[in-house]
Amino acid sequence: MRDALRELQLLQRFPTLEDQLRAAAQGSEGVARLELGDLDGAAAAAEQARGAAAAAGNHPLVSLATAAQAMVEELRAHLGGALRIIEDGMRLADRSPQRDGHRYPLHFVRGRSLLELDRLEEARSALQDGRQVGEQLGMHWSLPLYEVFLAMERFLAGEWDDALAGFQAALDLAAETGERYSLVFVESVRSLIALHRGDLRHAEQAATRAERELADTGPRYRTHWATWARALLLEAEGAIEEAYAALAGCWDLCADAGLAVDYPVLGPDLVRLALAVGEADRARQVAAAVAEVAAGNQAPSLAGSALRCQGLLEGDPAVLRAAVDAYAQGPRPLELALAAEDAGAAAARQGGATDAVPLLRQALELHERLRAARDAARVEAACASWACAAAAGACAGGRGPAGTA
Repeated sequence: MRDALRELQLLQRFPTLEDQLRAAAQGSEGVARLELGDLDGAAAAAEQARGAAAAAGNHPLVSLATAAQAMVEELRAHLGGALRIIEDGMRLADRSPQRDGHRYPLHFVRGRSLLELDRLEEARSALQDGRQVGEQLGMHWSLPLYEVFLAMERFLAGEWDDALAGFQAALDLAAETGERYSLVFVESVRSLIALHRGDLRHAEQAATRAERELADTGPRYRTHWATWARALLLEAEGAIEEAYAALAGCWDLCADAGLAVDYPVLGPDLVRLALAVGEADRARQVAAAVAEVAAGNQAPSLAGSALRCQGLLEGDPAVLRAAVDAYAQGPRPLELALAAEDAGAAAARQGGATDAVPLLRQALELHERLRAARDAARVEAACASWACAAAAGACAGGRGPAGTA
């Protein structure tokens, strides 16, 4: 991407460059700056490109610039604004001759924003429509993108086997087309699933593949998730200080670039690790940043993440129970399970076995549904360590072969 950016800037210095080529270079510059984390530069380049492309009547370039503008807003966690921009762009593309404006995958950008807003069914529909448009227009390079984010929708919805099948289909398409945009992201999520399911060998292998791909290609969409996966693997190995350092570095990368959309994703794990290593100031800063993102958007998972961070910071079972209630309004079972586990643990630590039991049972049932054996085993171990008879009974109740670690 850095090489591409240099070439694009050099191209634009030619005084005889045709207007449409200049607009194309500016639009591509916006995308390159976006991937490199220069959101201000990306927004400026995309705005220039959109004006030039509209003046030239080049519908695909208008769509390219519009998509870049929407993705800047998405990454800044201005999710409502991102959705408005991309939906305006889609209306323009629908009116373009032969739907030429859809030669840039606008449905893909819309689907991403809908996923962030917990509107999973709408996201899936948008991504399926985009895949069909891509096939109709011969945009084979875009098809792996749609497969990746259709699989991501399944991951968020808790349908992990379907997600893994979708990620494999995306990898197969990527091998056919040479499109590598999302490979780091795919391997990072595959690592996270394997980790939750207790398959540390495959989690390590996927994380290593993600890191190698990142070293080859440089930063792209959510490539920092490779560091998140690595941090959780380090924690699983008992290297808490190293895990904290890795995840704190990942957070700082997001903060430096303005990638606020990932604050609610990384926040709960970073607050938890920060408290474990005695970094209370960092935990407070992270909780405040997540709360700010949640306040600016209407999505259950964002509200749940903010409350979970606050509850972990304060050790408050009531706040953590509020996080459970917030997550329960949305479609993400993994986050709901982890919040219920946190709330049950906090209640048990304060001697509230009656309050802890339903929360722990809820966590166990969700972990079992996901076949997250490692998470389920952790809840059982915590119950045993608290020596709480009622809590231990909750852990034992409803356990079946699917939850065996």
